[in-house]
Amino acid sequence: MPGTILECAAAKGLELALMSVAITGTVEYANTPAAFNIKKGDPAKVSFYALRTAVDRRGADDPKFVVQDSMAMFPICNETFSFSVGPLTGSIGAFVPPEFVQPAWLTDATFFTLASKRPVLDEIFVSPSPYKPDPMPLVMTGTQGLYPKDWQLSFDLMYTRGTLPAIKMPQAASKKYTSEGLVKSTMRLATTYFPSNEVVSIKLDSVSIAEAADAYVGRTQPRK
Repeated sequence: MPGTILECAAAKGLELALMSVAITGTVEYANTPAAFNIKKGDPAKVSFYALRTAVDRRGADDPKFVVQDSMAMFPICNETFSFSVGPLTGSIGAFVPPEFVQPAWLTDATFFTLASKRPVLDEIFVSPSPYKPDPMPLVMTGTQGLYPKDWQLSFDLMYTRGTLPAIKMPQAASKKYTSEGLVKSTMRLATTYFPSNEVVSIKLDSVSIAEAADAYVGRTQPRK
């Protein structure tokens, strides 16, 4: 059967395989207007496609040197990113350039990062930075004019050592990640104009990673 042809700027026009990521959670706390009707126990979801292969990180002094430090960064297809809770839905907002010079592959990119034993714990996060879990810029709809459209989503999970079977996507997809082995979890929404104002706090239910066999990027026809 024909698959879905996706737009994915992160693929840089190449024909690349994708992975699908689905993150589910439950609202623990909501500081939102009554008109939103968001309450404790409501479901929340993040979903997106990401490249199947991590980007190489090259040494700053020697570009022939590939950094290998138990961390793998997978560019996200920003066009597919979706967040939802109650009547609110969010998509990737404007990328905020970092304060220091970045290589070309980092420009306008966001990342799904897997880390193993760094230095003790395993970690899963989503961020505009491949190295650390910075808040993701979101453009929110459904705010009914009560908030500006620019929000932030923070997502960072710390697990006991060995929770991740590997930092390569196919191997990491062999299991679902839940509260088992979870040491610390951050999944919260805040408004950009007041980042310390936590609007919604979410408890993790699960993270699922799967081969995107029904979606394609960089070609107009699925392989036979």
